[in-house]
Amino acid sequence: MRLLVSAAAVSWLIACQSPSAPPEQASAPAAALPIPAVPAGPRLLHEAAARRPFSSRTAPDQFRLQLRGDSVLTGTLHLSIVSAAGDTLLSERFPAQALLDYGLLQYGEHPTRAQREAYVRERMDQFFGPGQFRSPAIKPTEQYVARQSERGVWEEVRQTGLPGFFYHLYEEDGRSLAYLPRRRKAVVFRTCC
Repeated sequence: MRLLVSAAAVSWLIACQSPSAPPEQASAPAAALPIPAVPAGPRLLHEAAARRPFSSRTAPDQFRLQLRGDSVLTGTLHLSIVSAAGDTLLSERFPAQALLDYGLLQYGEHPTRAQREAYVRERMDQFFGPGQFRSPAIKPTEQYVARQSERGVWEEVRQTGLPGFFYHLYEEDGRSLAYLPRRRKAVVFRTCC
């Protein structure tokens, strides 16, 4: 009787370990299954990049402005600053239309779509020009202006002596950024025209 029970148990174990379907119907091992394609993100339409000292006076950080989407005028801009060590200091998104400003008047009062697109690309290409950077971000003799800054942030930026970066969106949305070591990120320390 024990032999019969042992034989039944062994048969049951073998049955549990063997595939339930005949070999021709057994599923393929996971490694052989096709890997689904990763859907592509929005199409990269234009890009501007620069390496400049920002979070350090010696090691340059990577500044990047990417335009992604279906068209230049309806796309989204992604502004990022990554330190030389690979830390993301800033990541912002805004519509491409944010680069349209009074400078567009160079094309007249009613610029064409092609002219507006060209202007967005031109603004991107100039976004990280030398005139957009200042070292230090706040000069030692510079006076605090309450309507443009929050006092604590302004003082902290001033004390670091690190470089600053300025850009503007739309027609009068100017932003000055600087790196704050205590926060380990870039902050807006001044907004102005």
